[in-house]
Amino acid sequence: MKIGIDITPLQNGHCRRGVGEYARNLLVSLLEADQQNEYVFFGYPGEAPDVFDSLSNFNLVQAGPDGDDGIWRRLKWHQYTMPRLASRFNLDVIHLLVQSFDVNIPIYRPAKMVVTIHDLKALLFPKIYLNNPSKRISYKVMINFAKKADHIITDSCHSKNDIVNKLRVSDERVSVIPLAVDPYFYQSNRDGQEDSGLTSKQYGLEKEFILFVGAIEPSKNIDALLSVYEQLVRQGRSEQLVLVGVQDPSYFKDLQNRFGYLFGTSIRFLDFIPKRDLRALYRLAKFFVYPSLYEGFGLPVLEALASGTPVITSNASSVPEVTGEAAILVDPLDLDLLQEKMVELCEDENARSALATTGVARAREFSWARCASQTAEVYQSLARGEVAA
Repeated sequence: MKIGIDITPLQNGHCRRGVGEYARNLLVSLLEADQQNEYVFFGYPGEAPDVFDSLSNFNLVQAGPDGDDGIWRRLKWHQYTMPRLASRFNLDVIHLLVQSFDVNIPIYRPAKMVVTIHDLKALLFPKIYLNNPSKRISYKVMINFAKKADHIITDSCHSKNDIVNKLRVSDERVSVIPLAVDPYFYQSNRDGQEDSGLTSKQYGLEKEFILFVGAIEPSKNIDALLSVYEQLVRQGRSEQLVLVGVQDPSYFKDLQNRFGYLFGTSIRFLDFIPKRDLRALYRLAKFFVYPSLYEGFGLPVLEALASGTPVITSNASSVPEVTGEAAILVDPLDLDLLQEKMVELCEDENARSALATTGVARAREFSWARCASQTAEVYQSLARGEVAA
């Protein structure tokens, strides 16, 4: 069987988000486990992602438009360049690893198409994500294309329900394949304490801190988190709040207008940081807090669990599927309860220790090898005509 995969999420802005982690770990696990099928990866010209340096059993094809990674470049790639490249290889299946405003199922399809839809947050929060006519039109086009995929993969049962109900596709055309975390987050290393000390100094973290990791955008409920943290500061709590992630400029400006007097001292924002440093931050944090309004999966939550970091997170959308009973779950709109639980973990070392232990055990229930195996089963079933189309 010949399988084509679009690797451009590793070459654009997605590479610094959860989609990039998904693409990177899935491709590595597929190639490590599957020596029978032939893989062809399609990407933009230029330097290949370093994830491929130690792998074999694939053909990397790079072509198409040069220039900035804008909407027209992506549209040309997915509607013209990639499908025509793919037609040369007599493929059985092509997999698009993300569905977004400008990543669409091609009109011309040289093979059966699988697409991964991680969430439908734009459809569920249109005032945030579809706030101008061009975005609304683009998303409507994307939805119509997505419905034409031969099969859809998603990360959680909650996302599958959204896809089936909102896109009106049959249950049989959607497979739930949970994500996992990079094994690096589990590894112990002999100089872990030295790494932690170096990371603290490098990022100017002189006090105990509470950690958030994820995009700084409205659906993550950051304004509510900062409101609660502001109350903790007024009560005399000394822990810093550290937020790591790519920032939505408009949203960040609103946060700055409201809470800017705390920025740089009590509240620290860090942009994308290397995985080595991120692991150290998880392990240094007193606990991890993630009061998101909506998640297709919630990969940072699983990373925190794997790192042995106590977690307070949302009871909304897919997050409870990830945490099981290994985290404190709160209604993300109940700020009083969020504040209560944050104070509780600040003060109760035994509670933190218990959550750390159960969190690691829970995270080990998720596996990239299993994710890759189940994804390969979708390819095989679709190629044999066994998956509903």
